Amino acid sequence: MSWPKTLTCLLCFAFLAACTPTEPDADGDGLSDADEATVGSDPNNADTDGDGLSDGDEVWEHSTNPLESDTDGDGYDDSLELENGFDPNDDDSGFYTGHWPYNPDKDDIDGVSMSSIANEGDVIGRLVGVDQFGDEVDLYDFGGQGKPIIIDVSAQWCPPCMNTAEWLAGGNDVYNLSASYPGFVDAVADGDIYWVTIMEQNNSGAPATQQTSEEWDDDYPNEKVPVIADPEMNGMMDHLDQGGFPNFHAVNSDLEIEYLNMRNATQLDFEALAVAMELAGL
Repeated sequence: MSWPKTLTCLLCFAFLAACTPTEPDADGDGLSDADEATVGSDPNNADTDGDGLSDGDEVWEHSTNPLESDTDGDGYDDSLELENGFDPNDDDSGFYTGHWPYNPDKDDIDGVSMSSIANEGDVIGRLVGVDQFGDEVDLYDFGGQGKPIIIDVSAQWCPPCMNTAEWLAGGNDVYNLSASYPGFVDAVADGDIYWVTIMEQNNSGAPATQQTSEEWDDDYPNEKVPVIADPEMNGMMDHLDQGGFPNFHAVNSDLEIEYLNMRNATQLDFEALAVAMELAGL
């Protein structure tokens, strides 16, 4: 029986509850053991999917699936959506249009100021900029997710930036990166590694804007990659003390910088990709 039909059946029974004897409810979640058997939830666990909502509340109050912590599959737990006024049954209702991760504890992260120079071992500075969908994205939302992060600092006019973005989008592999880092593109696609592109400049060398991010995403589409326009041109570039585009950095789940791109290098440095794969256990 499909989930919607199961829910419909249970809702049909609701009006009879006052007229029938109380049925056993071993875990006290408001869903009887018999109904749990129908749904497939655990009669000895009040919160089968571990999303912070009782099985009974999921069925009777929220019409969410007690077997899935993220009923609508948008990347956000049902309880987190409800707490923040979003609809856990609508995958278009959530924190970010691009379904980027959300960290409710991000304000507790103590990072280096964006106005200072960060070094390996530091917690990277907090950048908030507009992505390709027009959403204001907080870099710190990618922390605390248990995933390593590649910080890609690029410019729209930069040919090596374009070449790398094309490879990540499934196009030409000019630098033979798939051979050097086998499985990396799949790891990004599977969500095992986050790739965040920080766009510093547009095609004219002027500050990047939401339009820059949107155009970049149109040219090199990847549903897993947020393209964030730096609100201060070269802000991340200066923060990481870089001398050219693109530059790539590996950051762990605690947002500590594990690998800094070679500073002021005259050649491309992709070592951050290897570090991220190692952090991901790949």
